[in-house]
Amino acid sequence: MPPGGGCSCGGICAPVSRAIDPPGGWQVQELPAGSFASLLHVGPYDTLGVAYETLTRWVHAHELITAGPPREVYLSEPGTPPAELNTVIEFPVAAAR
Repeated sequence: MPPGGGCSCGGICAPVSRAIDPPGGWQVQELPAGSFASLLHVGPYDTLGVAYETLTRWVHAHELITAGPPREVYLSEPGTPPAELNTVIEFPVAAAR
């Protein structure tokens, strides 16, 4: 639990080809389709903040707004050296009104 209480939630996403019965404490959700701004970050996880800042600036510069929570897609295998880690950051976006 985060300091001060509250809830910390996370998810693991995997494509499935059929309906599945999740184990206790897990749930199945369908991720909605939509428009996304995405960025490939190459480097250690502790520098992901710079990538988030860069993508946020790009979204605003293109007169878009974020339309939901971001997603991170981890492309590297366990044991990959930190400098070679590949992570895609995705922001769901919509036109600013």
